[in-house]
Amino acid sequence: MQIEKKTLKRFLEKISIVNEGILNFEEQGVSLRQMTTDNVGMVEAKFADTNFIEYAKINKIAIDNFFNFRAFIDLFGDILNFKKEKNYLSFKDTDKEGEFFLTSTEYLKQSDKKIDIKYKSVFTLKSSILKDIVKSSLVTNVGSNTPTLRFQIKDNNLIIETGEVNKIRCIIAIKEKVEDCNVKFGELLCNCINLLDDNDVTISLGNNLPINIEEKSDITKIKYMVAPRIDNK
Repeated sequence: MQIEKKTLKRFLEKISIVNEGILNFEEQGVSLRQMTTDNVGMVEAKFADTNFIEYAKINKIAIDNFFNFRAFIDLFGDILNFKKEKNYLSFKDTDKEGEFFLTSTEYLKQSDKKIDIKYKSVFTLKSSILKDIVKSSLVTNVGSNTPTLRFQIKDNNLIIETGEVNKIRCIIAIKEKVEDCNVKFGELLCNCINLLDDNDVTISLGNNLPINIEEKSDITKIKYMVAPRIDNK
């Protein structure tokens, strides 16, 4: 197979809320569905075969450390040439070659079951709005080990608030018909938002439900799901 290194690195960056997973090289591209190790979040990704210069259906490969894999491919040139052998990926450059060993798919827990939640509040939002409130959280949550984002829908307005003492909130009118809700999330959601491109995203919300953020283009589809933070009082 052949692909531009920057393209593969961007895909690996988009799924970086998990550091291990099973990549499924299917007929029309690569797919991934993986929970975080603490089961707080999940990423679903589809990476079209058109992202590749040359593509092959090689079924499943299991990588137990995506960080190491990104560092490994950085050792090669701008165009990556690789193929799957029995238990490793073989890379070859004009003046360099190497092997990245794969773990067994039996040792990695894959999130095979698709989570199907019927949300009553689904709407579109510019990712730049989310990124701006995350930047604000760096100020309002200074000294806190657990930055928070609170999402509230009231009278068809979305209110996103960050901070426990010093607070910043953003208020956006929602065009779609939605139901009132109030739910809070922790640092993982901030990490997911920072991985978004500058596009419109689809958000699904509900009381005591995970937030679902979906970003799609012609060649890539990413969905982040993060469980709400429940305060014990």
